[in-house]
Amino acid sequence: MADYAADATDILEALREDGAPLTLTQTTGGTFNPATGAYTGQTTTTKSVYGLLQAPSMPQSGNTGERWFNGTLIQTNDKMMLLAALDSSGAAVVPVVGDTVTLNSVVFTIAALIPVEPGGVALAYRVLVRK
Repeated sequence: MADYAADATDILEALREDGAPLTLTQTTGGTFNPATGAYTGQTTTTKSVYGLLQAPSMPQSGNTGERWFNGTLIQTNDKMMLLAALDSSGAAVVPVVGDTVTLNSVVFTIAALIPVEPGGVALAYRVLVRK
């Protein structure tokens, strides 16, 4: 039987060696104020993670030349990222659409993602990011 927890650690180590250090910022909770159009009382957490940034290479859809990733239309300057499912301390990371990833002071927003999770254990995430 496969040891997916060990595989997740191996992927973290490979991305630590060959990828780049990133900051994942997640904002949760809060209350929407319709008068101001803003949220209040939100909690923001940051996590040190590792990943690999790449240009998207998705097949075209039909004759339109459009490219899609998990139901999201890929825009011209979008990038694909492979993100480890463990942070730099080895704790599980679960990114969601709307989180941000910072690489070399450039902030990308997660537009779509697909977990790589054989056996139900997250090893990494294929993430579509945009500026």
